[in-house]
Amino acid sequence: MRRTVAAAAALLAVVLAVDSLTPPRVAAQTGGGSLGPGYVRATASDLGAGTFPGSGIPAVTPSSTSPYTWSRASTGAFCVVFPGPVPPALAAAVSPLPGILTFPNVPVHVGALLGAPPGALRMESRTLVPPGATVVGDLVVDVATPVVPGPDLEVSPRCASAGEPLPPDPPAAADVWQQTPLPRATIHADPPGTRAWPGITGMESRFHVDPLADARAAVSLDGYDVTVIARPVSFAWEIGTTAALGPGTRARFAHRGDVAVMLYVVWAGVAHVTAPAWGLDFGLEDLGTVTIPERIVYHVAEIRAVLRSPRVRP
Repeated sequence: MRRTVAAAAALLAVVLAVDSLTPPRVAAQTGGGSLGPGYVRATASDLGAGTFPGSGIPAVTPSSTSPYTWSRASTGAFCVVFPGPVPPALAAAVSPLPGILTFPNVPVHVGALLGAPPGALRMESRTLVPPGATVVGDLVVDVATPVVPGPDLEVSPRCASAGEPLPPDPPAAADVWQQTPLPRATIHADPPGTRAWPGITGMESRFHVDPLADARAAVSLDGYDVTVIARPVSFAWEIGTTAALGPGTRARFAHRGDVAVMLYVVWAGVAHVTAPAWGLDFGLEDLGTVTIPERIVYHVAEIRAVLRSPRVRP
């Protein structure tokens, strides 16, 4: 949507600036369906700061409500199809669809006319409909009103039959994230922390993550096409009871055994939302952040000195 949200504008500006100055380094996959290798989608528990137990990451909980709400207004007119040419006596009573739609002092964006069969015309009164002509629906205006004041109204004129439902609301940021594939992070450790090459108690182990590409994804939700641009903006670690920030960290282990090492990647994003079937463009939507966890099991061993008595020869 065209929300003048500072966070969304700033993030988009950064993305466009980077794209114009450096070769693109983008991971892309279409949302929905099965995930390709090395991709993951956020769950409800990943929204905002996710399950990271510490503080200091730039987390903004995505909205779980739609940025727009739909309502329907009647124009008082009807959509009519004549079996042949319009009778001359009715020429002044009909007009092309949708006709003039007025919204005094309110900025609007009018989409495509929906539900009108070929040749349908606008009439203001049912009493003027002659025999043989067919009323195919009421001429209504579906209006998407922004929840946060500022953006234009999105208006969809329609020849609606009785009981025809409103369009679904545009997707909320939380719903978009849960359909957006994101590249998975790879944790590297030195020593590797395997059984063959473990970390050693009392000695330093180092952990870091490879740079992650920006992500672009195409998501379809309830008739809306959503193009997402997401960027990793922070990294955090949880090792035992210790939390740390940054793309790398170090740890010393006092005891041998298997240790869970958690990496949390914070993604910030913006989305461009359109409804092609209705001819509407809802502009930019700030998605807030999600925090994606990655986990490895790190094996720690202990070096012990063993004293042996010298062998006594007989």
